[in-house]
Amino acid sequence: MRGILLACVVSALLCLASASMATERYGDFYYSGARADEFSDEPRDWIVTADEAMSTALGWKCLYDGVNVFLGIGRFLGGDVDDEIKVRYRIDKNSPSQWRYWKLSQDHKAAFMPMDDVASFTSASVRGNRIVIEAVDPLDGEVIRNHFSLRGLGVALGKLRCVGQ
Repeated sequence: MRGILLACVVSALLCLASASMATERYGDFYYSGARADEFSDEPRDWIVTADEAMSTALGWKCLYDGVNVFLGIGRFLGGDVDDEIKVRYRIDKNSPSQWRYWKLSQDHKAAFMPMDDVASFTSASVRGNRIVIEAVDPLDGEVIRNHFSLRGLGVALGKLRCVGQ
């Protein structure tokens, strides 16, 4: 059921993206060259990949503050009083990261990495082949663990207009 839900979400995002700009594939990542913000002209393009079960997405997105990393869960998470969930990751056989709190999106179906972690996470991810991400919803203790391929990430990141800004 979750796989169908995320597949529908990713398909819908890709359809919306294709309406405004072409969607391209690089390795296991899809790139959408979405239109720039109409008021600020800031880029709004993004890249995304799905986990092996097609239940969760990992992506990089251009927003007003630069490139953001997000985990798309595809279903509602309650979070804590600050609307955050705990997340950690492990790239290849490297040591696992420390637990960090990621801010939930407005609809509580995705979480965004703290901006001060994005550069080091991205750098390590580009050098890696696979990543496992574990998220815990503090509301009920639900644990979500997903594996992602990082194949094609470096090329896909190079397409994002906000990378390097």
